[in-house]
Amino acid sequence: MSTTPDAAAPQPPPAPTLQRLRWAVASVPLVQAALLLALLPAVADAGRPALPLAAALALAGALGLAALLWWALGRVDHVLAGTRRGMQRMQELFDALPLGVAVYDTKDRLELFNDSFRQLYTPLGDALRTGRTFTELLRAAVDRGLVPDAKGREDAWIEERVWSHSRAAYGTLREMPDGRFRRIVEHRLSDGSLLAYSVDVTDLVRREQSVEAARREADLARALLHDAIEALPAAFELFDADDRLLLSNSHLRAMYPRIAHLMNGRPRWEEVVRAHRAAGGLQWVGEDFEGWIAERQRARRRPAAEPRVHPAEGGRFVRLHEQRTSSGGLVCVRVDVSDWVERGDELTRLRAALDTANARLAACAEAPVEPAADGARPRGLHLTADLHGCGAGAPMADAERLRTLCRQAVDAAGLQAVGERFHAFPDAGGVTGVVLLAESHLAVHTWPEHAAVTIDVFACNLREDNRARARALLAALEAAFAPAHAARHAIERTLVDDDGGA
Repeated sequence: MSTTPDAAAPQPPPAPTLQRLRWAVASVPLVQAALLLALLPAVADAGRPALPLAAALALAGALGLAALLWWALGRVDHVLAGTRRGMQRMQELFDALPLGVAVYDTKDRLELFNDSFRQLYTPLGDALRTGRTFTELLRAAVDRGLVPDAKGREDAWIEERVWSHSRAAYGTLREMPDGRFRRIVEHRLSDGSLLAYSVDVTDLVRREQSVEAARREADLARALLHDAIEALPAAFELFDADDRLLLSNSHLRAMYPRIAHLMNGRPRWEEVVRAHRAAGGLQWVGEDFEGWIAERQRARRRPAAEPRVHPAEGGRFVRLHEQRTSSGGLVCVRVDVSDWVERGDELTRLRAALDTANARLAACAEAPVEPAADGARPRGLHLTADLHGCGAGAPMADAERLRTLCRQAVDAAGLQAVGERFHAFPDAGGVTGVVLLAESHLAVHTWPEHAAVTIDVFACNLREDNRARARALLAALEAAFAPAHAARHAIERTLVDDDGGA
């Protein structure tokens, strides 16, 4: 604890001084007693017998007073010795505190401070001494660059700091020049003096900074995860180990609008499906809803490696992928595969129609091509069909579906496509499409407003007889459109030899 004589706190007198004072005070009665003893013979010779008695009494009183003073001063010395030991212990404790402590008197002058405070402000040098005002010390610290926050605005910063210093209580966190952080606290005492102390809180600040950095990273990771699952072209859901819904995306809410309001409240899976059933969903499950829940819970505990397809609302179909996480949760991805299912059903119908057409063709005898009477010979078969009352599921206005249908039928018939062009007219006005064949062509035109379709198939027989393939192609397309009735025409295309003969 550092002080200077001009502003030091009251100190008890040192032990040698008290010892000398004790002897000096006690010697006064002894000197008086010695004088009385020296005067007794003279008094006796003067014929005054009463005086020796008085002198004896005075001597006894002086001796008693000396003894009393000696005892009293001994007690004082004992008390002061204890006080010195207590103050020395207080000083050691004060200096041993792991924080810088300073006391300012009522005139805002530095009254005392401990070693930690002195070490903290060692760069102040001789400026750090008792008796200096707070403002003087503050100016010295700023001038020596000990306050990074004041750089560039020194006078304004000093004015603000002096104002806060004058308040009843003050506390702030300050970064020191060495990069460490200290918590500075000032508290006004009852006598008007001020206690100031600062604590090194660098480790705490570093931990808080680390926690804040981790929080920012977690927020960023959460935002990236949210963006990622929102970008998925599928419904996403994440359940924790207790089967509570933690995360979901907008695709899931759009897929199940009846229960979209539940998906932000961390419901359990069973709560979700029961609420969905109560809202009119999951009707495809059937009557044994409880049995379905039990079976699904077993399947969720041990998800299958292969995805499963199940019906959904509005006649749609959903492919469900489920996988357990390392923490015991469950990730579910739901993909709407209604178009694929529909195309699969359509392909099944086409294959059935093609099988029927092939069966019909197989029943027909392959007749050789007869030369024409005029010397021409058949070089191809041109087939047309006018279809009326076509089925509701036929691709009447969807150019992509019609293109797929035609390409599949061409491939199934054994013909070779070399080009294609399909055009959809606006306002569901129908589709016109052409597939160029190595053997010739296929042309289709639809009239959705009349449920009508025209088909034109031509296959030449330059290198081989393609008549059966042409008939198979027409039969497959006719079966796909499922007309109520059809008008068919067949033309044998011929070429005439250069010499006019066969």
